[in-house]
Amino acid sequence: MATGKVGAEEPFVMAAMVSLLTATIWLNLKPRLLLWFFYSPEMLALTHLVTLGFASSIVQGVMQRLAPHSFGYAPPSRRAAIWQCGLWLLGASGMVIHFARDRWLGLLWSALLVAATAVWLARNHRGLFARALRRDPVDWGSR
Repeated sequence: MATGKVGAEEPFVMAAMVSLLTATIWLNLKPRLLLWFFYSPEMLALTHLVTLGFASSIVQGVMQRLAPHSFGYAPPSRRAAIWQCGLWLLGASGMVIHFARDRWLGLLWSALLVAATAVWLARNHRGLFARALRRDPVDWGSR
């Protein structure tokens, strides 16, 4: 049943796919990056594009979609998830750009924004934590 609304997980999944595609193109354009020192600013940027941009975004998208249904709590607000995704993208892209440009002050505010959105994710899924704390740890996987 289509409602015409974008699901809360879709921006995260799309960001993950764009990040993976960008990292793939970047590495194909500069394959010599794999031969350079792994702490070079550009390699750190590429690493964070894959880890933050792809891996963390896909995990957040899956959590938006599956966690409420799997663990039986009310799903987070779609609006809050969209805002969280926007701030996440701003912080993660800021980290990638500031790593690539070797700008540490910009990296600081970007990292703080990424940390704030991680706290926001935990807040949006507080039903999961509340449910887990009410039960015996052995029963966490069952309904």
